[in-house]
Amino acid sequence: MAIISDFQEDEAPLSAADGDEEILVAMLERKGGPIPFLQAAIDVVRRHSDMFHDPSAVSRVTSLAMAAREKVEAEERRAREAQRKEAEEVEKKAAEERKAKAPAEVKPESSARKDDMEVEKEEGNVRKPNAGNGLDLEKYSWTQQLPEVNIIVPVPQGTKSRFVVCDIKKDHLKVGLKGQPPIIDGELHKPVDTQKVEPETSKLSDLDPETRQTVEKMMYDQRQKQMGLPTSDEMQKQEMLKKFMASHPEMDFSRAKLA
Repeated sequence: MAIISDFQEDEAPLSAADGDEEILVAMLERKGGPIPFLQAAIDVVRRHSDMFHDPSAVSRVTSLAMAAREKVEAEERRAREAQRKEAEEVEKKAAEERKAKAPAEVKPESSARKDDMEVEKEEGNVRKPNAGNGLDLEKYSWTQQLPEVNIIVPVPQGTKSRFVVCDIKKDHLKVGLKGQPPIIDGELHKPVDTQKVEPETSKLSDLDPETRQTVEKMMYDQRQKQMGLPTSDEMQKQEMLKKFMASHPEMDFSRAKLA
């Protein structure tokens, strides 16, 4: 039987088979919803394993819940993107049908010459602007309004923020991935005020394992202090004192205090 306390973050999480999943769903419905089901599952783990003796157990369970939330958000984004593409396809077909049904228009000579010039420009590799008054290029796209410019650079799914290179200077922009040729690397048309750039809040899943462990420990200790409970370091010292007392029963520890 697998013990939850033996779970390692670098290992692939277990997934239920079809039959097992049906059993879990039935148990979930019988428990009256996800919260009672989770409470019962955590109680079983508490009684039949030593997982919650580990000070980092709560933060690890929290990390699993955060990972589940990220999956839900990713699924919602994919659903919205699919709906958007479907709506665009419907609008495109409707426009083609309207164009096919519209009567042929006889244009004056001057207008015809203007259209010929536009065709020549397109044939001369002059790109048409996108819906955001910008351009859709091979590796990135951009849109613009009077006060701002937005640049969209697609990266492989699962790319962590620490692998992204984004260097914004007053008159230069460099964007890409570490260890690869930059996707954007050039001078800006006009200077920008980089002091107004605000980075996005990092998620625990974006941090490297060592930094993530340190942050989780700090979060755990902060919660313990707020509840008036010992921190992880204090718990470790208490455990060491208990072991020392057990190894030296002849000594008097009635006045022993933790620093």
